[in-house]
Amino acid sequence: MKKIFAALLLILCVIFVFAGCSGSEEAEPSDSSHPGGFSLDPPTLEGVTPIASGVKLSWKAVEGAEYYSVLLSQKDGTWMLLDTTSYLQFTDKDAQNNQEYTYTVICSSKSGEQMSAPSENKTLKFYTAPQISKIYGLTSGVRFSWEAIEGIESYRVMRKTTGGNWETIGHTEEAIFTDENAQSNTQYTYTVCCEAKDQSALLSGYSEKGKTLRFLSAPAISKVGYTASGVTVEWDPVEGAESYRVMRKTNDGEWERVKTVTTPKYTDNGVENNTKYTYTIRCVTAEGDLQSGFSTKGRSVYYFDAPVLTGLTQDEDDVLITWDAVEGAEAYRIYRKPKDGKWEAIASTSETRYWDEDLETATYVYTVRCVTADNKSIRSGSNKGVEIELE
Repeated sequence: MKKIFAALLLILCVIFVFAGCSGSEEAEPSDSSHPGGFSLDPPTLEGVTPIASGVKLSWKAVEGAEYYSVLLSQKDGTWMLLDTTSYLQFTDKDAQNNQEYTYTVICSSKSGEQMSAPSENKTLKFYTAPQISKIYGLTSGVRFSWEAIEGIESYRVMRKTTGGNWETIGHTEEAIFTDENAQSNTQYTYTVCCEAKDQSALLSGYSEKGKTLRFLSAPAISKVGYTASGVTVEWDPVEGAESYRVMRKTNDGEWERVKTVTTPKYTDNGVENNTKYTYTIRCVTAEGDLQSGFSTKGRSVYYFDAPVLTGLTQDEDDVLITWDAVEGAEAYRIYRKPKDGKWEAIASTSETRYWDEDLETATYVYTVRCVTADNKSIRSGSNKGVEIELE
């Protein structure tokens, strides 16, 4: 059937070109009420619109017509048949970016014996719909980017929430945009289309699917502590977060990933003595997609190894506590407790020994931590503790 229409259209085009080129005013009169002797009205081409998949054409139904043939103008002045359809629309999926296309439509009866003249030509310069390739959360909002479209100087950015409609949220000349009005624990879908430089008209379609991200606020670290062999970091849970990425840096170094966890607490045992660590947290999906930004300031700690006790020596009602020096430590805080009691800090010193005097007969447990020289800040965890029974 398509070959038949192609042949008929070829004849039609010859007649059409001939009629258009002839300067004669002596053409034979037609018995038909339709111009040029065609027996069907020409279709009215209502829309030639760019969409994500190509150029969409639509037209009104013509009484008596069963089929509609879509033709594309060629550079040499001829027309190429794209398709013959019984529908009232067609999408040219072969359209290329930054190219101009001119279309027309001809209709015919089911038998092919009745045809129309071509519709009025419609011309469109086609631009490919931008496709968002990256999307991630920042402290300031949601950022996403796409590949720049050749020939385009402005992009229109749209978003919607679950179950909502698309709304325009901004314009940009760059192939990147940050939505600074995103609210935490809200799922947004974003899409982008090309537009005129003055933002007056759309020049492309857009992805209906878009790119989706549930945006979350950056977690805030609430506590940093020490264990005997590591640093413990805790933060406020973020509603909607699936998991958290723990990051750290040393001194003025670059951020590095440490671990992804599902609870708002992590102990970093991969630390080294006499080193400053800065920690920060961001929300991520189970697949590793970034849902939030992170504090670039972070929370810093100086880590020192927990001192190791080397001896507890009794001298009547006094006890001498000794331990190995920790490189870089300014001072040490000594803790004591009865065997089944609670720890209490009993002294601080810059030495690696301390006399605990005037003790009553009992069993005592001792441990030591590194502190700052002014004894105000703890710089290490502590080991399990060592017992001594005074007799």
